[in-house]
Amino acid sequence: MSNLSLNHHWTSHARTDPDDISIEPLTPYTNTNKSSTMSSPNPSSSHNQPNPDPIAHFHSIPWCRSLLSSPSILGTIVPDRTPQSSTESQLVRVTLNIPDTVKACVTIFRMPSKADRAGNVGETKEKPFVEVNCLLDVGDGLAGRPHVMHGGVFSVVLDQVLSTVAYQHSSESDLFSCRGVRRAGGTDKTDGILADYGAITAYLNVQWKKPLVTPAVTLCKGRVVKKEGRKVFVKGAFYDSEGAVLAEAVLAEAEGLWILLTGKAKL
Repeated sequence: MSNLSLNHHWTSHARTDPDDISIEPLTPYTNTNKSSTMSSPNPSSSHNQPNPDPIAHFHSIPWCRSLLSSPSILGTIVPDRTPQSSTESQLVRVTLNIPDTVKACVTIFRMPSKADRAGNVGETKEKPFVEVNCLLDVGDGLAGRPHVMHGGVFSVVLDQVLSTVAYQHSSESDLFSCRGVRRAGGTDKTDGILADYGAITAYLNVQWKKPLVTPAVTLCKGRVVKKEGRKVFVKGAFYDSEGAVLAEAVLAEAEGLWILLTGKAKL
């Protein structure tokens, strides 16, 4: 179960959309809790990841550089891994944020391929179903069997990525109005046990296809396939590094349901 924490640093991208969907590139986001903005190189103090410049790190890897340079990209994020006093997201901000577990992480918002969105554009032409890609550099600290990533880690990352994509269709998301992440009083709105906004996991089904040998750079993708009222249906997959666009590169696949929270709505 995941309630998304959105304290990030944005980079916007100009984008060419073959289907003329009406959405503008994201405006660079300034973190109101810190004086820094997303730039390259990124000082580690701006995001607290083990690698001081995750964007440059992934750009140095050819297949990652190709992904990061895609014209379909709406925006790129270096997720903030600064621990919260509330213990919000301690698993990803602390446990999965050391050189032996996840040394670098970048989140990419992009338009899905024409094949993926055929007949399934989105809520409206102005609010399409976007795809979220997450690049991760993972280490042996995530191993279950020797040099093989524990299967549970797939579920954790898929939950985070699919939460991110579901959140974009909540009333609190500003992805489509190009203002980055909405703030209230200059504080992280996820400081609490369960906030009354966003999206939360109802169920997540994962099928494991093949192991991921560590250390490795890997890719996780997620997208919305249908929205019915407060219900957001999503799909996701993990891919190995060298064959990130090939069907045989799939490490795990997932489908799930997220519920949008509105006001004081109860689960």
